[in-house]
This record gives sequence, structure tokens and C-alpha cells, in this order.
Amino acid sequence: MKVCLLERNIPFSDNVLKAQLYDLIILNKSKHKYYVNDQILVDKERTVLRLPPYYPDLNPIELIWVDVKQWVASKNTTFKIEDVEYLCRQRFEEIGQEEWDSLCQHVQKPEQIYYEQEGII
Repeated sequence: MKVCLLERNIPFSDNVLKAQLYDLIILNKSKHKYYVNDQILVDKERTVLRLPPYYPDLNPIELIWVDVKQWVASKNTTFKIEDVEYLCRQRFEEIGQEEWDSLCQHVQKPEQIYYEQEGII
């Protein structure tokens, strides 16, 4: 922990407790994660936008997950993890191109609304 603080030029006392070191690290932690891909895009004058986690309005996979979970719940009779995994795989294999296309089109509607309201997408 001390090495981490030293590398970042964050001052601390030699007799500080581990819990205090942890607090210093958290206090000085960057609020935003850095991704190499972000810098590549910035260098090409592109803006990076991130979706909130599990946000179904703009992310079709979240809509698929809702469908898969509901389908598995309706078919699951044993409640064993192996059976749940099997049912998940089975449902994913059944999802066709048309269903994916439909969900991708579904998220384009809110994209357009956000674009018109915010002008950022």
C-alpha cells in the first residue's frame, strides 16, 4: 500500500495504520477509469460515451437477458445450477437474427430521442 502511495507522490507518515493507508488510497483514487482505447479515440477526435451498467434503453443485450431469465424461470423445475446453465444456453441458441434485429431497432428509438434532446449521440 505504501508503494502505491509513493508511486503517486501521495504523502503519508511512516507510523500510519493500514486502515489509514487504505483511506488515503481511496481518497486519491481517480474517479474515472482510464482505458487505452479511450485515448486512441480521443487522438482521432472522437467522443467516448459509456452506457450505465445494465441499462436496457440503449443496450439490446439487457433486453435479451430479461427474455432469457423469464424463459429459464418458466422451464426450470430442478433449480440446479447445471440445469439453469443448460436452459440459458438453450434459449440463447434459439434467439435468431430477426429477434436481435428487432431489439437493435427497439434501442434506436431512445437513441434518437436522446440525440434530439441532448445532441450527444
